[in-house]
Amino acid sequence: MSFYRLWKFKPVFVTLFFLPFSYPAFAAMVLLVDLDEMITRADRIFVGTCLSVRQGLISVGGGTLPMTMYTFEVSEPLKGLPPGQVTFKQVGLSSAQVHVLPEAAPGRTFQSPLHILGMPEYRPGDEVLLFLTAESSAGLTAPVGLFQGAFFARKDALSGKKFLSNGIQNAGLVPGRYGPFLFEDLLAQIRSRLRK
Repeated sequence: MSFYRLWKFKPVFVTLFFLPFSYPAFAAMVLLVDLDEMITRADRIFVGTCLSVRQGLISVGGGTLPMTMYTFEVSEPLKGLPPGQVTFKQVGLSSAQVHVLPEAAPGRTFQSPLHILGMPEYRPGDEVLLFLTAESSAGLTAPVGLFQGAFFARKDALSGKKFLSNGIQNAGLVPGRYGPFLFEDLLAQIRSRLRK
């Protein structure tokens, strides 16, 4: 086929060339946060077990935003709060399903685009080490560095030891380390840095 015959397909080629650039980016860009910065930026640091999850709407700046309210039983308060229960609100809904919110107009639903990419989700029974930022004027908070500030506890089936890992396998948390930390080792590092 000659160049001149292909030229009549120019609109097709132009469309195919630019098509990959026309889709929105579906990734959250977040800078790596190391442990020292995470401790400094956190208003509250604790280990707790998620007791309940409730979704709804919150009034912010004359409008409404979807939010998820979590209640945790605090087992290890490390900074900014006593033992007991803590309830906090994160912007966005869970990514799992379509949501019907009682506060919304009858029949109005919200779908997964109202989930904030990179925002961790917790389920009842999850044991988590959380580094939460200070609450906004609307009462919303988030983990420092989004998924970086939420460390889920997992027990190794063979050794019985408990490990902590965030959404990026603790990358950049401590120089030279990658992957899960032993539960007590990470807590000891946090306590040591808080004493300084």
